[in-house]
Amino acid sequence: MAIDGIKIRIPGSSSKNGYLWYADIEEKLDDKYLETNKSTINYVVYIQNQGKRFSTNGWKKKTSVDGNPVWEEDNANITTTLVGHNDAVGIMYGSKEIEHDADGSRSIWFEAYISKASYGTYDPGWCYLNEKITLTTIPRASSVTATSGNIEENIIININRASDSFRHTLVYSFGNLSGIVFAEDIADVSYQWQLPTSLYSQIPNSQYGTGTITCITKSNGNEIGRKTCSFTAYANYSKCRPDISMTVVDTNEKAIALTGDNKKLIKFVSNPKIVLGVSGRNGASIKSSSVYCGNGQTVAGTSVTFNNTDSNYFKGNTIDTRGYSNSIEKSLEMINYIILTLNVTVFRPLQTGNEIKAFITGNYFNGSFGSKSNAINLKYRYCENGQSYSEKYTSLSPTLNNDGTYKIEVSLGTSFDYKKSYKFEFVVEDKINRVSVEKSLSRGIPIHAMFEKFFEYWGIKSFEVSEDGSTLILNGNIKISGSNKLLKDL
Repeated sequence: MAIDGIKIRIPGSSSKNGYLWYADIEEKLDDKYLETNKSTINYVVYIQNQGKRFSTNGWKKKTSVDGNPVWEEDNANITTTLVGHNDAVGIMYGSKEIEHDADGSRSIWFEAYISKASYGTYDPGWCYLNEKITLTTIPRASSVTATSGNIEENIIININRASDSFRHTLVYSFGNLSGIVFAEDIADVSYQWQLPTSLYSQIPNSQYGTGTITCITKSNGNEIGRKTCSFTAYANYSKCRPDISMTVVDTNEKAIALTGDNKKLIKFVSNPKIVLGVSGRNGASIKSSSVYCGNGQTVAGTSVTFNNTDSNYFKGNTIDTRGYSNSIEKSLEMINYIILTLNVTVFRPLQTGNEIKAFITGNYFNGSFGSKSNAINLKYRYCENGQSYSEKYTSLSPTLNNDGTYKIEVSLGTSFDYKKSYKFEFVVEDKINRVSVEKSLSRGIPIHAMFEKFFEYWGIKSFEVSEDGSTLILNGNIKISGSNKLLKDL
């Protein structure tokens, strides 16, 4: 069933006798116009008598659309009938199928004229008309818009239908993927589409990507056009951040034996090994991983050991190829071990005595490791300088204080010949460490001395002889003078 389009009258002009000259245009669209994108114009060109009567020949008649002739005659009658007073006669007529532009619009130029070499008394003269005609716009492909959203969540697709009778198919492309959003012949104008998980694989190194949705417009099952829009699909952080797990165990066998648990640490002693389990999600891969220790150290990798650590806090971190990161923290119980120290002083109470004493102090851990309690063992051995130590040690029993200190002042014996020098090795041990200190003691020095001119006792001159040998001074008070040869030779 044909549909009426535009109707228009195009006026023209005549060069003689006031004749009316015009064209009537009618546009028709058949029942296939949506598929063909074509319409048909029907035209009739009229001339109207203004009180004269004529029927002459020798006329050139021409009608054209966009410069293409649709009616053309030479040396023809202007009409086959006699034109009466005030009669309007169609002298050119016909139809022309017009293909519209891709968007359904179309404009045409319509031109018509008659002329002859010479005009009679009652002739209309040269008649001409020309005008641009805008035809009916034929609905073409429907337009489409889409929101953006997270993969695995819904976006909204809206279709602006060019005609209520149109049906549509929606397809998408994203990276190397393509597929149908909704199948053929959908009539609704708004849709929810859940972005498929397969889109993740197209953006393994990015947090988002851009795709297109194409709306294929159909009329009576025939495709009449396509339009597209873009959408952005996001790899949501909460669904795509990398997975991470962490285990922390002590690898120091001595520490484990004392605590009875490889998940308990001893400060300055334990060697905790941290192992991260990391994996990328939804197409991403792991770019880097690291472990942080509470003492300020950060080491790259997924398997890290911190030797003799003084911290029980650890944090693992990983970053994937999308730039998303994830972390995990863990703190283990830590025994606050005090590092064992040893300070020793050895001395002779009397310079020429055979006794040697030692004054010893230090710090130690006064507590339990869990499976075992700490204890210290203090001992020493000695030898004369220039000789070797014996294998045998002598134990000492220091006073142990609750504040983690110990001390002892002890005689090492009275059989040390003051005329000889000795060296001592002192050793303190606890359940973890062994500290050794070596001390030397020179031979004893008498507290009195005889010099060339005087005798000194405890640093005081008991007597002395003057330089010329004439005077003997006792205790700085009594003087004996003379030329006694004995004094001179003293």
